Amino acid sequence: MDMQQIECALSVAKHLNFSEASYELMMNQSTVSKKIANLEKEIGFSLFDRSTHPISLTAMGQIFIEGAETLFEDYLQLLSNLSASSSELDKKLTIGSIGFSKSESIVNKIAEFKMIYPDVNIELIDGTTTPLVEGLLSKHLDIAIVSSMYSCECTDDLHCFKSDSRFLSASISKDPYYLIVHPDHPLASQKLVTYDDIAHVKLIMLDKRMDVYHNALNNLFAAENITPKIAMTSSSARDALTLVARNVGVAILSKKVAADASGVILVPFERPLIRDTQVLIRNERRKPEYATQLYQFLQSSTGDH
Repeated sequence: MDMQQIECALSVAKHLNFSEASYELMMNQSTVSKKIANLEKEIGFSLFDRSTHPISLTAMGQIFIEGAETLFEDYLQLLSNLSASSSELDKKLTIGSIGFSKSESIVNKIAEFKMIYPDVNIELIDGTTTPLVEGLLSKHLDIAIVSSMYSCECTDDLHCFKSDSRFLSASISKDPYYLIVHPDHPLASQKLVTYDDIAHVKLIMLDKRMDVYHNALNNLFAAENITPKIAMTSSSARDALTLVARNVGVAILSKKVAADASGVILVPFERPLIRDTQVLIRNERRKPEYATQLYQFLQSSTGDH
């Protein structure tokens, strides 16, 4: 038994005429007759007495139609509720993003997007790159703003998501890393620092949860044959900046992350690491409408073009 069979039975019961029912349902009369015959075969009794003119409901048919009317009304209500819920879901946009400073333009761009689409319910979730990518793939996120890190000599394609067919990706910001020091630190007065310079200072590192950062620095230290002296590890860039401001050690952070910090000096590297901030959406046939629009908005209004 399916809802189209029930709809046919209800229409015939309403008109007591197969021809009028087929006109109302916009079906061939033979199709309506066949669907009702199949329904009668499935439930084991006749719904209509076809020997009368006009046709009439049988006693069992009367009982069936009374129940079918309630069932079909509930079905239509369910479709209406689903349609309304789908519309609301389509207006929800869940964005996962790595951390930025308060003045970061990408955050401001999301605010601009919200002003253009005020009816969109935006949820912004902080995270680090690997969990955000996993959230995007599991569809807990509609869009992810993540980062790659690489040395300035490297080519972008080796270190971003462009070669991953699961995603559409666009680079929206490239930010060099600086040595962050206390104003009284011996390296604070230098115009440029090398990686050899940091081999002899106390370094504040972000912990392994900041996986892209952590892996990039460890790879760099290995390539430069440096064994850094780790003074402390921190779970956030904000805490690392506070520790630098207290002269506990130095940190290697991007300029945009450190832009709002007070009591610290940013010294450029001779060969800086680059943080490449990228926006990702799933590469699928039916993409969330507002995720696609935000992706295009960020791609067109930020980054290198």
